[in-house]
Amino acid sequence: MNLQYTPASSELFSYSTKLLFYCELCAPYTAARSALTPQARRNVTSTLRAFRFRSALRFVPKKGAMLNLDRREKADSLLTSIVIISFIVALTDIALALLSLSRRDKGGIYLGLMMFMAAVVDLTYTASVLAGNDFQTMSWFSSAYFSSVTLLCLFLAAYISNFTEHENHIISRRFAAGSLVYGIIDIFFMMTNPLTGLSIGYTYSATAIAHWRYDPHLTYDLHLLFTYLLIVFVVINLVVKIRLVPKVYRRRFRTPLITLLVVVLMNAAFLYLPAAELFDFSVYFYSIAGLIFYLNHYRYSKRLVTADSYKLALNEMDSIVVFFDYKQRFVSCNNQASVLIPEEKQNQSFTLSYLVAQHDLGKYVGSMDHDVKFAWNARINGEIIPWHCSLKLIREDHKTLSGYLLICTDSSLETDLLTGFHTKAAFDRTSSLMQEEGTIFPRYSLVVACDINGLSLINSNHGRTIGDEALRQLSQALVAVFPSDTYFVRQEEGTLFMICADVDGQKVDVFMKTVMARLAKTNPTGEEVAPFRVQYATCSIDYTHRNAVQNAALIAIRSMRNRKLLDPHSTHASLLASLAQAQRQNDGETEDHVARTRQSGELLGMRLHLTDLQQSTLALICLLHDIGKIGIPLEILNKPTKLSDAEWEVMKSHTIKGFEIANASPELSGIAKLILCHHERWDGKGYPLGLSGERIPLLSRILSVVDTYDAMTHDRPYRRALTTAEAEDELQRCAGTQFDPTLVEAFLDLLEEHPELAVSDADDRRTYSTLFEETPEHAAQPSEVSVDTNEENRPTSIPHGRYFLDENNVIIGADEGFTAITGYTESEALAKSLTQYDLIPPECFDEYLDMVRAELDDHAEAYLKHRILRKDGATVTVFCFGRSFYDPVARAMRNEVIITQVS
Repeated sequence: MNLQYTPASSELFSYSTKLLFYCELCAPYTAARSALTPQARRNVTSTLRAFRFRSALRFVPKKGAMLNLDRREKADSLLTSIVIISFIVALTDIALALLSLSRRDKGGIYLGLMMFMAAVVDLTYTASVLAGNDFQTMSWFSSAYFSSVTLLCLFLAAYISNFTEHENHIISRRFAAGSLVYGIIDIFFMMTNPLTGLSIGYTYSATAIAHWRYDPHLTYDLHLLFTYLLIVFVVINLVVKIRLVPKVYRRRFRTPLITLLVVVLMNAAFLYLPAAELFDFSVYFYSIAGLIFYLNHYRYSKRLVTADSYKLALNEMDSIVVFFDYKQRFVSCNNQASVLIPEEKQNQSFTLSYLVAQHDLGKYVGSMDHDVKFAWNARINGEIIPWHCSLKLIREDHKTLSGYLLICTDSSLETDLLTGFHTKAAFDRTSSLMQEEGTIFPRYSLVVACDINGLSLINSNHGRTIGDEALRQLSQALVAVFPSDTYFVRQEEGTLFMICADVDGQKVDVFMKTVMARLAKTNPTGEEVAPFRVQYATCSIDYTHRNAVQNAALIAIRSMRNRKLLDPHSTHASLLASLAQAQRQNDGETEDHVARTRQSGELLGMRLHLTDLQQSTLALICLLHDIGKIGIPLEILNKPTKLSDAEWEVMKSHTIKGFEIANASPELSGIAKLILCHHERWDGKGYPLGLSGERIPLLSRILSVVDTYDAMTHDRPYRRALTTAEAEDELQRCAGTQFDPTLVEAFLDLLEEHPELAVSDADDRRTYSTLFEETPEHAAQPSEVSVDTNEENRPTSIPHGRYFLDENNVIIGADEGFTAITGYTESEALAKSLTQYDLIPPECFDEYLDMVRAELDDHAEAYLKHRILRKDGATVTVFCFGRSFYDPVARAMRNEVIITQVS
């Protein structure tokens, strides 16, 4: 130990004298005195007496020495106060440590450990001061004090790294690892110092409160350097964080930085200023800093940041927000309120009552004694702004009125958070207000509605996050493709619609193709989901009607939903698929008939310039107009002969049954009446309601024309098909009686423009006959051709017949033409269970099977030329057409064969 007694003379510091001084002050020295010579013992004793006497003189009230006595009494009083303060500070630190640890978050744990070490620093330093002349006690407590400071700085660095969110940075991790290693080494040197004296020596000072001055060695200097390096690391973290975060959040990190710098300055003052050597008051600043850190972490900083954030958010809001006190005097507002309340009027002289009177709002807010919401079409600087306003009364504990809050939102600026489109509520308010004023929507001409097919299925199968992402990217694509002045709205769920100016249906088609091309490239739903499809529809805005914009939007959405019903990729199409399947079970011809009718109806609708809603509705009734036939007995529905009167009445009931089926479904209720009326006649003699003329719905009249034409040109169980010419003649003959004459004329013009629609089973048979007549091996010689002006345009009559086979190719029905060609009557064929193969000559059998297989591999129907073995053993060459169909009466597959004899 380095012990220096300044008042003693230099000759006392021989080896033996130092030993006796140590024994005199710190331990019994009887054994040490016995080791000296008698003369040495006398010299030491006299010197000690002289030293004690001179020391005592300082406290003897002689020649003004009373001042020194007062100073000692004051020092003792100060020491007592220090002990009390230190104890209170330590308890406070421990309480804060427990509160921080109870938070159970990482930052709270570091802060709690730091506060606990601040308490240890306070207590150990105070204990070292209280040790007085007891060198050993003072030395051990001082070592504990320095070790506690090291741990406190380590926990401070860990807390700030977590607080500034830099703890996972590679530099912070490496610095933390190195600091932990050296911290352990530093604590080892400090705690062994009382035994080794390697870090700090002590010099006794009777005038100082702590009685001892530090005599630092190398390892103590390294201790100071290490702690200051930790402080520098903390300061750098805070400074970097302050520079990175927005201004509104900087106060939270500026507070601990300033606190830390103050503590460092106080600690430096104690170490290096002579006036501060009496007592190290900087240990209290460790605790004060910990308290500030705790409050900043859990209390004030979040409140300050929250207040600043609220202020910033209010100023960034598009809405006007104004606060009035309980006497309706102006208190504060956000920046947007300057539109309503000029800055020069933003003082307590401006009141809510004045605002209400100035803008005639009394009819909306009434007596202002309750909350109220109202739509205000404000006129500001000559401009009309549609505002949705809310006046809310603010009460303390739901009783005492403390103020008023007025919020005014521009309805045209309210947006959906996911898509960025205007909300439906904002659109409803804006459209009603703007149409009355005539300032915005009248320049728009078209509404476009669109939706994602199967969005609900995407949400259920892949999660709502995927569905929301698909909807978000669809909205982004629409905004990117449609004109900038388009008004975008999000309806409930995933329905979107756009209100467009100077855009027609053709431009919309181009826009939507571009949108779908963009979506196909990005595939918003991800690789696990197939790219989705978008359905859309349009509607023109007719401003002659009230609520024109809202009505157009509703019509466009209805049309779009009809299209979704018709789209096989849509989940909504399952209803139609089920009904269509039920129709096919009753009538095998229905599917082809529906497809032809729908094609003809779509083209005729385009020719008549039907709206999108009318087009989609027409497509639906073309598909479902005969749905009521599923309630008709099969023996009536597929009866090959003429129906009786009773059977005909049952057959006519299919319109009513179809109406009931469609009306039972919310998706189809809109077409129920159209199905009911599709057999009404222009002259009023139709069924079931007997409507006439334009009282019959337009779409029902259109369906009547295209449906009847298709029925006439295709074979039915009870009759043969007419040719296209015969069917057209029949339409013209019935125009004005059964059919709307205007629609008949338009449809006939359509058939001329689209010859592919003018197809008849009778024409097909005529074509087959003509084809075989002109086959080279059977062509007539020129000398044999007779010229008959009356018959030159009439096709030659060629024998032809029809027969039916079951699933085993056994003949189950035949006509007279079959008998003429084969010699077998129908009864003979049924009695013998004649099969198709019995009609093929044995020598041609293998060739016939090969031809059938080759034909059916490529086509659903077979067209063959082969030989038939007649009943009398002769053979004839025929051209045969064969097809398969489902017989709902027998509930089995059947084959129909039409043969034409060519030799």
